[in-house]
Order: sequence, then C-alpha cells, then structure tokens
Amino acid sequence: MLPDTPLPALAHRPESVAGAEPLFEAVKRQQQNLLEALPSAHDYLRRLHGA
Repeated sequence: MLPDTPLPALAHRPESVAGAEPLFEAVKRQQQNLLEALPSAHDYLRRLHGA
C-alpha cells in the first residue's frame, strides 16, 4: 500500500514510482498464490503435532 502522498524525494522522480508498481503487483500475486497453496497456521500446527 502506498502512502497518500509521495515522499518529497520521490515527487521529483515519477519514474521511480512507476517502476515500483510492477514490483508491488508481483508481490501481491505471489502473496495470493502462497495463501492459496499453503495451509493456515492452525492447520499446519495440527498436522505437525499429529492431531
């Protein structure tokens, strides 16, 4: 999530902000993939402890 207003140093470098957008989108996609593929913490611990 980006702040409401850019940092002053980035305000003069819009190409930096534009270059970061694909990286943020890639992180969001990877996060969603992991959420779908991995068990919840509760399920993982149940399996780990054989319950």
